[in-house]
Amino acid sequence: DQCVNEKLTPLLPNKDIKIWAGVDASTKGDSSAVVAVTRRDNKVILANYRKWQPSQKNPLDLELTIEKYLLDLSRAFNLQTVYFDPFQMHRSAVTLKKKGIFMHELPQTVSNCIDFSQNFYDLIQFGNIQFYPRKK
Repeated sequence: DQCVNEKLTPLLPNKDIKIWAGVDASTKGDSSAVVAVTRRDNKVILANYRKWQPSQKNPLDLELTIEKYLLDLSRAFNLQTVYFDPFQMHRSAVTLKKKGIFMHELPQTVSNCIDFSQNFYDLIQFGNIQFYPRKK
């Protein structure tokens, strides 16, 4: 809650705004999400995000969801890099690279997850990350 800025809203499209995105993809079980951030006043700011909940009965079509959303972000903003775990995203990454999106493979290894978690904790602890409020 300390990181929620009530004045923030999802960013409107603007090619002058640089954003970076992270993807966590699952086709049948866990939630899938794309989270895009930017920097403002030396803070990390949530720019936009999208979440999907696939299931065994309704598996996620990565092309129609995550890939489409990343292409939309690329058209709307100055998308710098997309970080992704290759486990579910390899084919999508190849396709998106061909369309001009810079994709950076970042496997969810134990070591990487420790680094992600520590970085996120530090951003929160020192007040260097801000989120817009969730819809009520």
